[in-house]
Amino acid sequence: MIGKIKRRFKKRNSSSEIAPDEIFLDSSNLPQFDRHQFEGRIEKPISRRIIAFTGIFFLIIGVVFTYKVWNLQITQGAVFTERSENNRLRHTIVFSDRGVIYDRNKNLLAWNEKNLIDSDYSFRKYSTTTGLSNIIGYVKYPSKDSAGFYYREDYLGMDGVEKYYENRLQGTNGLKIKETDVYGKVISESTQNPPKSGDELVLSIDSRIQSKLYDTIEQLSKNVGFVGGAGVIMDIHSGEIITEVSFPEYNSQTFTDGTDHEKINAYFTDKTTPLLDRATSG
Repeated sequence: MIGKIKRRFKKRNSSSEIAPDEIFLDSSNLPQFDRHQFEGRIEKPISRRIIAFTGIFFLIIGVVFTYKVWNLQITQGAVFTERSENNRLRHTIVFSDRGVIYDRNKNLLAWNEKNLIDSDYSFRKYSTTTGLSNIIGYVKYPSKDSAGFYYREDYLGMDGVEKYYENRLQGTNGLKIKETDVYGKVISESTQNPPKSGDELVLSIDSRIQSKLYDTIEQLSKNVGFVGGAGVIMDIHSGEIITEVSFPEYNSQTFTDGTDHEKINAYFTDKTTPLLDRATSG
């Protein structure tokens, strides 16, 4: 009898045992656990497959990073070093002045003035004496693109003496090097090559007589209904040209400045052809 009771007791005890997994998985036994925070659950160990995959992933990243460092320091190191120097040292053109033009009496016919709009180069100025434009001509200024880089670094003679004596009037630009910090502030600057101005040019023309002859031809043309005329005075002993007049004429300053587009276009469409040098081209 006692043996039966013991067997029943053991059987009852064995059937009432609960495995630990059942305790942790059954959240209803512990209602105070927050299921959204994964409380009351057994953590599963990370598999070897995931560990291996993670290791390979970080190994690939390490290889790529090592290659990038090697490429920057060894392969492209010199390129980036040079680029860094260029960012720190800025080369600037120092524009030379164009040669001054005088008449035979050393009266100024063409000269340079300080440019208050763009201090890089000087403005070209011309005498307002009549009758000189077809002889003197005009120039184009140095020009830069929208990024601020000069694609034309010199004055360019376009007509008359400015064009014919281009090589003598044209100076040689200089070079200035500015050292800047990372903020673009100039630390120091030095002129490596100073600019050299163009040669002075003294013409045989007498601007006073030139103007008088021009005014005379202009008045005569209007009186008789001519659209134009020309006249030349030469020293028969020396062969020097004292005056060389072509009427009508354009304005050298207008073409050089290049800002009055309406007036410039009018010169090209004018039936009296002011751009024609009648003294040399008929």
